[in-house]
Parts: sequence; structure tokens; C-alpha cells
Amino acid sequence: MKGQTMLSKVLSSVRFVFATMLVAALCFGQTQTARLVGTVHDSTGAVVPNAKVVATNMATKVQTEATTNTTGDYVLPALQPGNYSLTVEASGFRKAAVEGIELDVASNVSQSEIGRAHV
Repeated sequence: MKGQTMLSKVLSSVRFVFATMLVAALCFGQTQTARLVGTVHDSTGAVVPNAKVVATNMATKVQTEATTNTTGDYVLPALQPGNYSLTVEASGFRKAAVEGIELDVASNVSQSEIGRAHV
């Protein structure tokens, strides 16, 4: 009888710890980042594939890179919230830059104007 009571207490403790860990995991599972997407175009409006796109967090100087796909699209997921600059480089084009891109938690920001004016 004493062994059964001890086992019940242990199982109860294990359930409590598991439930606490589950709740903690769900809280941390919420999005704490932002996403920056866009399409790089040249001055004629044609898309620019294989362009290097770099987002720089102005406060931390952390850089995140992506390459445009065949349709000129890029995605920079999981960026920390903050103020960013964005640069684009592609073979045969001069470097283009945009500053002052503000990313908030869970935001999905589209920055498609970068190529039309500068690349």
C-alpha cells in the first residue's frame, strides 16, 4: 500500500512537470521575428534573378542574406524586430540600397521598390 502511494505521488509529479514544460513550449512557440520579402527589378521592370540581397539590422549590425530566385523574388525570414537597411547586388548592375525599413514582431514586410530605381 505504501509503495502504491509513493508511485502515485511520483506519477503526479511527472504529470505536473510535463504539463509545465508543455505550457512553456507553447509560449516560446509564438513568433518573435519578422519577415522581409520582395522582388528585385531592373530599371526596365524586368526581374533580376540570382541577385544577392542583404538585410542589415542597424542596431546590431547583424546581416542576413538571400538570393533572388528565377522570378526575382527573395525571402528573408526570421529577422529580429528593428530598423534595417537592405542592399542588392547583381552581376552587371550597380549596388542598390534602401534604408529605414522598420520591422515589428510578427510583421511580414514587402520591399519591392528597391530594384526599379537603383539596380
